[in-house]
Amino acid sequence: MKYAVPVFLINGFLESGKTSFINNAILSDPEVKKSRTLIILCEEGEVEPKEQKNLFVYRVDGKDFLTESLLSNLRKQYNPDRVIIEFNCMWGMDALYDLRLPKDWRYAEQLTLIDATTFDGYYNNMRNIFFELFQSSATIVFNRCDRENTNFAQLRTRVKTVNPDAEIMYSDDKGLIDLTFEDELPYSLNDEIIELDDDSFTIWYIDAMENPERYKGKKIAFEGLVAKPKKFREFWFAVGKHVMTCCEDDIAFLSYACRWEEGGESLRDYDKIQITAVVDHRFCPEYNGKGPVLYATDVKLLERKG
Repeated sequence: MKYAVPVFLINGFLESGKTSFINNAILSDPEVKKSRTLIILCEEGEVEPKEQKNLFVYRVDGKDFLTESLLSNLRKQYNPDRVIIEFNCMWGMDALYDLRLPKDWRYAEQLTLIDATTFDGYYNNMRNIFFELFQSSATIVFNRCDRENTNFAQLRTRVKTVNPDAEIMYSDDKGLIDLTFEDELPYSLNDEIIELDDDSFTIWYIDAMENPERYKGKKIAFEGLVAKPKKFREFWFAVGKHVMTCCEDDIAFLSYACRWEEGGESLRDYDKIQITAVVDHRFCPEYNGKGPVLYATDVKLLERKG
């Protein structure tokens, strides 16, 4: 029985480094060189892979040419052991996902390459495309980073808000950058009280979910909104912030359960508060499992609607 042919999807904008990544990270592997690899190019870049022994390159001239019939013909023509699709993300992911792959081809992994030097400009104007890429990619690689000037915490937040499970990697002209988790945080874990603004709250929220032991016993402070779901116990409420994940129409309320014995029952939905709290990680009935939990030590009402 023949094994399924893995299909690797390499995504990103034009000149984001997709072909260089394919050449350096995949095609340089001696084991890969021994087997038949088909690269399907969906855009024209400055650097392109060249055909050689066991390496075949096919260019798709436009979105309308990427069809099930084409893939079937490529399968017959090249009989590859693996397939790499260097995809033009401007075509929209549906151009791929609506296709039925040949019967023995299977998607193995989707990886997105992003040029860190141009990311802000693209992100501010095309968030919907990035949302689609982040949501569907197992790995995000930010290349052309600058250790001194790149805002790693912001890049991480942009991805993790959409896809908490994504693996994020950073590289410069020397290769992968080995960061400690402190390099990706805009605050110090050694502060007596970790002060969180809008951006750092989102970073903390995600990191506390992924790495709860870092924050157990730590004190945090931030301005947030109160929510009081009916299922919450006495003195308990949710507190958090509204965060834009993709576009202005896609807002998520990121919050954790909080207990305030001195005044939890006096709070109302949509109250804006300044809160200082100790972080714990434990079983919480409101979560139906374990998760970050806040124990308020000081709460000030800033604004009440109605």
